[in-house]
Amino acid sequence: MGINYFGKTDIGLKRSTNQDYFALKPFENGLVLMIVCDGMGGANGGSEASSLAAQIFAEYAEKHLNVKNKNQYLSVLEGALSEANKAVCKKAKSEKALEGMGTTLVCALYDGESYYCIWVGDSRIYALTKEGLCQLSHDHSFVQTLVDSGSISKEEARSHPNRNIITKAVGIEDGISPDVCKISAENLEGVMLCSDGLCGYVQECEIIKVLRDEKDAEKCCETLVNIANDAGGTDNITVVIHKKQ
Repeated sequence: MGINYFGKTDIGLKRSTNQDYFALKPFENGLVLMIVCDGMGGANGGSEASSLAAQIFAEYAEKHLNVKNKNQYLSVLEGALSEANKAVCKKAKSEKALEGMGTTLVCALYDGESYYCIWVGDSRIYALTKEGLCQLSHDHSFVQTLVDSGSISKEEARSHPNRNIITKAVGIEDGISPDVCKISAENLEGVMLCSDGLCGYVQECEIIKVLRDEKDAEKCCETLVNIANDAGGTDNITVVIHKKQ
């Protein structure tokens, strides 16, 4: 059984710029690195933060993922995130127009047996299982804290007036504390990374249907972007899919 993967980003229908950015990189040793970033801090700042963070992260990962011990993969991803954070902080401090910029970052690394995940912010990583979609990441956001405390439901969080407030981001502070996880790929049909321009406007049942009905990752991405735009396209939309054929 083969693996196919693809990524797509779209400006949406309401925004003047696309502050999302993704990187999808296969390595010679068989690893596949997937990154999605959603920038913030004004049109120029958000775009700069997301692209810089993804590029620095990918460069560091490529340089250090030649380790033979797979137990070190998550440590490498943490190092990559730290370097990305430093780069965005430095850039923000160097130009007045970029002051306060930052970005979410979610990453999944596939090694043929497992997915190694790291994230900051409210972009998401999902696993596609036989039972449906399982969210692997846990949002660093204001509304997620309300959901965790039982103050509001997951459905109420989707329309909450403060749903865009995140509690962690790359490039805002000198230090950064991401969350990480590792999951076996054996019983998974694939993974999906996305910005909130997709998961914030498209219901999980719709996403599952597309991922199940369409085997090709590229067509899945195109269809999901179209659905998000049909739902209003009020935000930038980015999706990266890695799935078994």
